Amino acid sequence: MAIQISNRVTSIKPSATALMSSKVQELVEKGAKILSLNVGEPGFNTPDVVKKAGIMAIENNYTQYTTVDGYRDLRQAIISRYYSDYGVNYELDEVCVTTGAKHSLHNIFNCIINDGDEIIYMAPYWASYPDMIKLSGGVPVVLETDIENGFEPDIKKLESLISSKTKAILINIPNNPSGAIYSEATMLALADLMKKYPHIVLISDEIYDQVYWDRAPIPVTKISAELKDRVIVASGVSKNYAMTGWRVGHILAPSDFINAIKKFQSQSLSCACSISQIAAIEALKLERADIEHMNQEYYESVSFVFNALKDIPDVKVFMPQGGFYIFLDISEVLERMHLSDESFCIKLLEETFVGVIHGSAFGLSGHIRISAAAQRDVLEEAIKRLKDFILSY
Repeated sequence: MAIQISNRVTSIKPSATALMSSKVQELVEKGAKILSLNVGEPGFNTPDVVKKAGIMAIENNYTQYTTVDGYRDLRQAIISRYYSDYGVNYELDEVCVTTGAKHSLHNIFNCIINDGDEIIYMAPYWASYPDMIKLSGGVPVVLETDIENGFEPDIKKLESLISSKTKAILINIPNNPSGAIYSEATMLALADLMKKYPHIVLISDEIYDQVYWDRAPIPVTKISAELKDRVIVASGVSKNYAMTGWRVGHILAPSDFINAIKKFQSQSLSCACSISQIAAIEALKLERADIEHMNQEYYESVSFVFNALKDIPDVKVFMPQGGFYIFLDISEVLERMHLSDESFCIKLLEETFVGVIHGSAFGLSGHIRISAAAQRDVLEEAIKRLKDFILSY
């Protein structure tokens, strides 16, 4: 008799980005040379000072369990970095180290959601949000945004989705996949909305918070200190410092909630990798100037893609304010081709060997996401093929 899979797992879908990566790998194994613009991977190696710290950690035998909430020095580095960036202060008992922002969100959802609780978030959204919420017993509630309004939420429409079952509003700034950074006016309106509904928590996914080039993200806690006790920050070192494989993240929240996180994490993970934690301390000591070359290259790359695609008939392109993705509205192209966005991406991959992700994976059908973090020669050739592919129909 086959092993019976739980209803929780059978009810969710595999990650769309993972599925596309597997399709890419299938073609690679057949000898195809794929130009991958589908992976959310920084286009840089981990900074040398961080790598050296990791090596030092091994040589000095930092190889035992840490406390559940992580090394004290790392928690202090997280606090210092956040205060330096935003002027918002946290205490040591308001921080918990995790194995990445995704794991932070998994912990958070499991510690706030009761069966049937609703979590509101904006589309386009990171592809894992809906199923992560469902796995925790929650109900996803989605507010669509659009390219015409810079993918910023209409706060009145957001308020109309709030019910007695609403447990939290989830935001992601800079947004993956759009690259949108909400304006100060939007953040002020969001803060006012939070004050109006004291039963609601704000979850702020800030994994890309240092990947911007013009307008810096503004946390709600910077706008309104009184909301700090109702804000939970999920972040990490993966995107800002090119450390995706090191798997270190963190949660910032009131101490009583961090105690719940620690209790949950103690029964599910124990602690983040001790070696990676030592490396993360050095990463968080880096100043913005130390990573500015990364942001400058991301800016140049997304600008190249934007300029290359903006004049294609029936294509709408949003110039991101942060992150390293470009999100395109190709709905009119798809209508002409009689394809869904997912079918478009598969056809593009099979015919041109260019990998991108369909917008429906991020909650907005009729779009595609392009990662501009690839090497420049790869990016230029891939965009040429994409452009030619669209224009050929």
